[in-house]
Amino acid sequence: MKTKILLATILLLTLFSCKSDDESSGTRTIPADQKFLSKVTDDAGATTFSIEYTTDKKIKKIVSDIYQVRYDYDQNGRIVKSYLSLDGAPTIITDFEHDANGNIVGYTQDDVEYVVEKINNKYFFINHNDAYEIEFNAQNEVIKLKTGETQLDFFLVDGKSGPFSNTNKINIYDCISNPFYYFYFSAMNNLTHVPIEEILGGSSPITFQNEYDEHGFLKRSVLSTNVGGEPQVVNLNYQYIKL
Repeated sequence: MKTKILLATILLLTLFSCKSDDESSGTRTIPADQKFLSKVTDDAGATTFSIEYTTDKKIKKIVSDIYQVRYDYDQNGRIVKSYLSLDGAPTIITDFEHDANGNIVGYTQDDVEYVVEKINNKYFFINHNDAYEIEFNAQNEVIKLKTGETQLDFFLVDGKSGPFSNTNKINIYDCISNPFYYFYFSAMNNLTHVPIEEILGGSSPITFQNEYDEHGFLKRSVLSTNVGGEPQVVNLNYQYIKL
């Protein structure tokens, strides 16, 4: 009898120990349809991005050490306003206008109204006096960004899930309101619904060596590029919460 009690006690202690180890190490399994990005960290564990959500699981705010962007929604769940704050610069407030089908048809910044034209899977618009064209795929992910003689092509990993896979689409809004912000903050950090594998067309190719979890969600991305003339490597680790 004493032997059975001892074995049962050891079994219980082992189960609780395993549970504690899994939770403390962040390896607790989250169902794929309830997995939402909480933060992005570097290899030292420092947070480079943190994400806040609304009660209906839309992106409310993205915060980094040098910028913050916040989104307002209408009763239909569409983004109607964004606030982009960069260190040392005034907040850029963008008001979006939609048609009856939910397509973006215009936006306003600094009391100036701009027309946005959608033709098939492309948007055409003006931003800071420069003409832009963006092309997007069936998942509303940006796959091409063009202005003047410069064109960036984004190559995505089909069949895999990006950090924002379960939440609302923000990238086209970000790209229209501030293409520079979209490229340097969203795309360069793989903050997308479908992971980016490579960006071509700039001064140097940008590649992402991606790793995925058991559900196919991006868990780590190593960015490599020679932008600026010197080799750069950035390690990005994606941590999720259950919502």
